[in-house]
Amino acid sequence: MKRFRRAICCLLAILLMPVTVLAGSWPNIERSLQNWQGEKQVLLRSSLADPLMSPLVQDLLEDLLSAGYTVLPVGAQAVAESGLMLDLRITDGSEILALRRGEDGAIIAFERHVAQTLPPAASLPKEPVVAQSVAAVSTTALPTSTVVAVPSVATPVILAEALAGPLYGPLALSGQPRSLALLAGSEIKGLQLGLLYDSKLVHFRLNEFGLETIGEFSPEIGAKRALHLDATDLDADGSRELAVVWAEDVQGIYQGTDSVPHAWLLSSDLKPLAADLGGYLRLHDKWAAWQKRGPHEPFKGPVKGLGQQDGQWSILDKPLDWGGALFASTPLDQQLALGYDGQGRLQLVDRKQGRPLPGGLLLQDLGSFSGPQLAVSLEDPRYRSGFAKEDLVREEYHALPPRMAIAADDSAYTIRRGRSAGLPLLGKPSGQDRIVRVVPRGNRLFLQEPFAGVDAYILDFALLERPGRQPAVILLINDREDGKGAAHLLIQAGR
Repeated sequence: MKRFRRAICCLLAILLMPVTVLAGSWPNIERSLQNWQGEKQVLLRSSLADPLMSPLVQDLLEDLLSAGYTVLPVGAQAVAESGLMLDLRITDGSEILALRRGEDGAIIAFERHVAQTLPPAASLPKEPVVAQSVAAVSTTALPTSTVVAVPSVATPVILAEALAGPLYGPLALSGQPRSLALLAGSEIKGLQLGLLYDSKLVHFRLNEFGLETIGEFSPEIGAKRALHLDATDLDADGSRELAVVWAEDVQGIYQGTDSVPHAWLLSSDLKPLAADLGGYLRLHDKWAAWQKRGPHEPFKGPVKGLGQQDGQWSILDKPLDWGGALFASTPLDQQLALGYDGQGRLQLVDRKQGRPLPGGLLLQDLGSFSGPQLAVSLEDPRYRSGFAKEDLVREEYHALPPRMAIAADDSAYTIRRGRSAGLPLLGKPSGQDRIVRVVPRGNRLFLQEPFAGVDAYILDFALLERPGRQPAVILLINDREDGKGAAHLLIQAGR
């Protein structure tokens, strides 16, 4: 009778337990789904090539559908404006779920499960082991406290994700290039790249043995430093034009340093299409934008466009709609641009006036990035400490912001600086830099991380948009933040 009463009590306890949304292995996600009072729609975002073939995705679909949710399996970069987004990542031996609100992208639940531990690369089989099952793993000789990682049909997917590395590289580069541009190509083999050094611009082709030099351009100016490099097809002839900017440092013993910018518009074979433009130059989509430097300020006057007449390019008189300095904002469309607030954070601004839009501030920290610097002489020099001539500060240095690349879908890609040098003389560099994607939706910005972090400083990058596939990025990385260390080229695919 006692056994019968115990059985009845156990049965009642089971029946009275709350119905779970997921299969019990994701309690935080499950709790948030049960408490959700908004629209019962979930965007299941993953980087899997075929999500329905994953047993984990199949389990999630069954549980979510039975709980009354509408589920949309989408790519990792899709964005919902309402409901929920459930991010699934299988990488580095872990299964990760993050539940986000669609309205603002905020993470409201997060969990991670450690998947099967991978053996060293040398001991991996040449072909994924799919036939191995629970029956193939014997546990009879193991202590009861031992945890056995049992392979499943999802193992090949985990292996593929964990072993997936860069598309190309890292490739060691000679010298210390400061800026990078894509000149031609959409596939890894045969890509043509421009690398900007302090002394020259070099046109390379990527082949099976590395980089092959095609041509060089080096202007005859004084001591110069690389500032910026851009490439785009301005005249729709199938070949990209280049904008290259150097700073010439004019120095005096007691006059300090003053940097004079020099800019050239070049053809794809590095032939000048105009004389030295004597200012800054940026290229984007089908336009070229120019601005001059002031006597005691880094940027002065309106931003103007370049036009072509009789095969000659020149600066136009009519100003462009451009809020602020040439590098202070990047146009997204005819009305909006991406700019920076006073603390270096990204925000949506009016393209013409540069005024910030309410709700358009990206709160996520993108780190402190210091690009190539420009020395600007001070109109009123000041003393640093003493009153000797050597203590007089005669210039200020202004650093360019990180590159902002606009994709065909109007999303933006830029650098998130997460790497730091550590303590002077004691610490070692730590942390990772990565390329992030900024998605404008209405008057708001959303941040995504489609690319893996790298254990180096990203100095510059080029976006490689590939038809029918996720974009890739070509990274110029360096061991040192100032670009004076060992340089490498690395190509990554987006997730």
